[in-house]
Amino acid sequence: MFGRNVYGCHAEYKVVPDNAAIAVMLDSLDFDEAVAISFGALTAQFFLRMTKIMPG
Repeated sequence: MFGRNVYGCHAEYKVVPDNAAIAVMLDSLDFDEAVAISFGALTAQFFLRMTKIMPG
């Protein structure tokens, strides 16, 4: 499982906040690909929210 606001990785279960962004890693991806996808998406989301883009 990858996500933002998810700290710690050596546990069978992990409690996360309701608003945490988490995703299950697909079986077809290796760890490098999964990290690149999740990191890229979360970075893009962060900067898009900073720009305060409005419709129109």
